[in-house]
Amino acid sequence: MNLKQGLLILVVGCLVPAAVMAQAPSTAQTAKGPVLLPGEGLAVGMKDSQAFYGVAEQEFPMGALAELVWLRTEGEEWAVRDLRYKCTGELAGAFCGKRDGHGKVDIAKAMQSGCDLAFLAWSRWSMQRWEQESGEGSARVRLEEAFRPFLGRRMPSGDGPLALDLQWVGTGQLLRTSPKAMLQWLMDPLNEGFNEQAMRFLRPVGGLFSKQGVDWWMKTGTVPTPNEPGAASAWVAGSDGFRYAVLHLPKSHGQAEDLARFKALMEIKK
Repeated sequence: MNLKQGLLILVVGCLVPAAVMAQAPSTAQTAKGPVLLPGEGLAVGMKDSQAFYGVAEQEFPMGALAELVWLRTEGEEWAVRDLRYKCTGELAGAFCGKRDGHGKVDIAKAMQSGCDLAFLAWSRWSMQRWEQESGEGSARVRLEEAFRPFLGRRMPSGDGPLALDLQWVGTGQLLRTSPKAMLQWLMDPLNEGFNEQAMRFLRPVGGLFSKQGVDWWMKTGTVPTPNEPGAASAWVAGSDGFRYAVLHLPKSHGQAEDLARFKALMEIKK
């Protein structure tokens, strides 16, 4: 091994656990980084460095990752008011991903179960509050500001009140991101304190304490694949407060397997 190769391994090792690098290439790392399956994209970051692997810069519908934006924007307000929602599966013509609904949920349960209708109800409540506090049109401005990194040029036109629908909690094509863009949003200095919020509401979904005693929060989500009934791609985003990672899988195999793939790449063990 020459000096240049050794330095490359050292730099990659700062982002990816050294033990993972020793595993078989089909499941873990090489000196150039993690070996991903076709179509997978992974973005990994620490305080002073970021690295991107596979299909990490291509945009996809962000699905339930939109809930992280709502958590950052309104999570504390919702928590202070102890907002709850009873999901029956339908809300004024909008339908939840779970046909029979999720029952009574608080913020933590809604995030862990991916209850679209709870987030729709709470976000509509927030929109009304913004208008009351700051005047007509203020809700549109605040919404565009919160979701700007994921809107591109797709913000619905108009100056009047914005009808909030399921697009704003992650369905459809309105909100889009890539592993790289989502990682950079998570690590944005303006989002300081968000990790503590996410740990508070999402920690149980992973059920994790690593062997090093480091706790992770994780957020999963799926996005239906066009023209493939029943097929979906998957997102997993998470952090232990030191490392941040965002993984996109071209095909979801269910929450448990999607989480397992993320944990294998990040060397997270119970």
